[in-house]
Amino acid sequence: MDDSEYVTSAEAAILINKSQSQMQFLCRTGRIDAVKVGNTWLIKRDSILNYSPGHKKFTIHPKNKK
Repeated sequence: MDDSEYVTSAEAAILINKSQSQMQFLCRTGRIDAVKVGNTWLIKRDSILNYSPGHKKFTIHPKNKK
């Protein structure tokens, strides 16, 4: 497993502007490619970017610059 290919559910939630609990639900139900390590979901970055509920494509939100 290449660590750079995976993000936590918290990081994934930020990337696609969803809540962490929504990301965990997607992991539990197998809608995105993820593995559980201890209490942490590790999600394949490709899976996040390619997940599209109801034909809606997620976009990556850039970090806020201050």
